[in-house]
Order: sequence, then structure tokens, then C-alpha cells
Amino acid sequence: MRNILASDGREFVPGSLTVPPTASERFDRTMVLLCGWLILGLYIDGWAHRHYPIETFFTP
Repeated sequence: MRNILASDGREFVPGSLTVPPTASERFDRTMVLLCGWLILGLYIDGWAHRHYPIETFFTP
């Protein structure tokens, strides 16, 4: 059974295959910026639909 699972000659060592990714401040700031941009865009679009009558289905 061991030869079938490790056919390339390496032995299985529990816990050595995965390493959790490290968190970075750059990634956090990028995600905050992108999510904030999305929420701001949705807010502005909702405000425009409420205050200006739209004649067509598509927003100009």
C-alpha cells in the first residue's frame, strides 16, 4: 500500500504538506479598498435611481 501512495519515493509525513498562508497588510488594504469601492458604487447607483427618474431599463 505504501508503494501505491508514494510512487515517487517520498514518504508521507503528517502535517508537512500544507502551510497556512501568511496574512499581509497589503492584501488587507487592497480588499478593504475594493470592497469599499463596490459598496460606494452600489450606494451611488441606488441614490441616482431614487432621485432621477430613469426612462429605460439600462442605467446611463
